[in-house]
Amino acid sequence: MPISSAMRNRGCLGVLVAVAGSMGACRARAAPQAGGTFDVTHFGAKGDGVTYDTAAIRAATLAVAKAGGGTLLFPSGGTYLTGAFNITSNDTVVLIEQGATVLGSTRGEDWPLVIAAEVWPQFGHGSDCVPGTPECRLMHQSLLFGWNVGNLTVTGGGTFDCNAQKDTWWGCASALDKPPCSGAGRPHCLMLSSVVDVEVSHLHVANSPDWTLHFSSCTRLHVHHLNVTNPLEPNADGIDIDSTQDALIEDNYFSVGDDALCVKSGIDYFGRLYGRPSENILFRRNIIGTGHGITIGSETSGGVRNVTFEDITMQNTGTGVRMKSQRGRGGVVEDVVYRRIDMKEIGGQCIQITLNYHPEPPTNKTATPVFKNILLEDIRCDKASAQYFLDGLPESHVQNLTLVNVTMGDGVKPSTACTDVDCTCDALTSPCPACCVKKSRSVHDS
Repeated sequence: MPISSAMRNRGCLGVLVAVAGSMGACRARAAPQAGGTFDVTHFGAKGDGVTYDTAAIRAATLAVAKAGGGTLLFPSGGTYLTGAFNITSNDTVVLIEQGATVLGSTRGEDWPLVIAAEVWPQFGHGSDCVPGTPECRLMHQSLLFGWNVGNLTVTGGGTFDCNAQKDTWWGCASALDKPPCSGAGRPHCLMLSSVVDVEVSHLHVANSPDWTLHFSSCTRLHVHHLNVTNPLEPNADGIDIDSTQDALIEDNYFSVGDDALCVKSGIDYFGRLYGRPSENILFRRNIIGTGHGITIGSETSGGVRNVTFEDITMQNTGTGVRMKSQRGRGGVVEDVVYRRIDMKEIGGQCIQITLNYHPEPPTNKTATPVFKNILLEDIRCDKASAQYFLDGLPESHVQNLTLVNVTMGDGVKPSTACTDVDCTCDALTSPCPACCVKKSRSVHDS
C-alpha cells in the first residue's frame, strides 16, 4: 500500500476523525455546575508575590474536592506565590484570570515528594538519576498535579510561572544532592497523570524546572492558545505527550530549552512493561522558536502510532523534524506524518531520524526499536547546518520513509548521514537523500 496515499489519509484524516471528533465534548464543556467558584483569596491567599499562599491554595483545592468539583479561581491582579498543589476531584476548572500569576516557590520543601513509579509507571524513576539508585525512587511533585481524575480544565488568560532559576532547579539538574532537589528528581511544571477529558488553554506558562507540560496516560486532550517559554536550560521541554491517546495540540507558541513538541511512551523495560502507546495525536498551527525540534522520542518503548505534525513554522530552532530512539528502547513507531513544515533557520539538521540517539551494542528483538511508515510532505528548510541526518540500524532499518516535495534552501549545508534507511523521494524533493530512491514523478501529479 503506497505511503503517499495511505499515510496522507491515515495521518491527517485519521487523526482528525479520532481526535477532533472525540474532543467535541471537551471544546463545548462549560464550567462545572456543582460546587461553584472557590476564590483562593477567600481562603487567605494574599496574592502579593511575597507571602507564601500555599496553605490557602491547598485549602481551596480541598474545598473544591469536597464539593465534588468546581472552579478554583486565581483572581486578576494577584501574584500567588505557592508550593505544589493537587487537583483531586472530577469536574474541576483551574481559572487563572488575565492579570493573575501563579508563581512557584523556590524552596524544595514546598514541592512534596512522590514515588515516581506510581505516578509515572512507564518511566519508573525520576529525572537526572541512574535507575535503581535511591534518589531515582522519588521525584518532586509538579506545581500543578492531577492524578486519576476526569473533566479537568486549566485556563483563564493568566500566567503559570514555575519560577525555576539557574541557582535553584536548573542548578541541581546534574547535582541532585544540592537544594532544592536535595536528593530527588526535579519536578515538572504541570503534570497530569491518568486524567480523562483535559483542556489546557489561554495561558502563559514559563520557567519549568524540567518538562513543562507533561500529559502522562491521559485520554482525550486538547491544548490550545498557550504561550510556553523557557530559556535554554536542561530538559526544559515544551509539551510531552506520553502514553496518551486522542490529543489535539493547536495554535500555540513554544520557545523552550529542549524538545518543543514531543511524543513519548515510556523508557526501556518500564515502558515495554507498561505497554501503553501514544496514538491518535495531531499537532497543527503551532509556532516554534528555540528548542530541540518537533519530536518523537527518544522514549518510545510503549509504541507510538498515528501522529501528525502539520502547518508548523520554526525559527531559530536547534533541530527541525526529529525522530529519535536507540537500542534498548524497543517499541514500534509507525504511521507518522510531518506535513507543511516551514523551517526558517535551524541550528542543526533540518530532518533528523535516528535509531542511534545514544549508540548502544545490539540487543534482543524486544528491545530493538522500529520506525516505519513515515511521510514527510511539503516541507521547506531555508537555513541549517545540515539537510538530513538519517540513521537506522543494520538490524532495524528505518522502513518505508517517503519524501514528497521536501526542499532545502541555498542556506542549508549538505547532509551528514544516510544509512540503514529504506526510503523514496518524489520528483519535487530536492535534494533527495543519497540512500533514497528518486522517483521520476511527483505524487502531486497523480
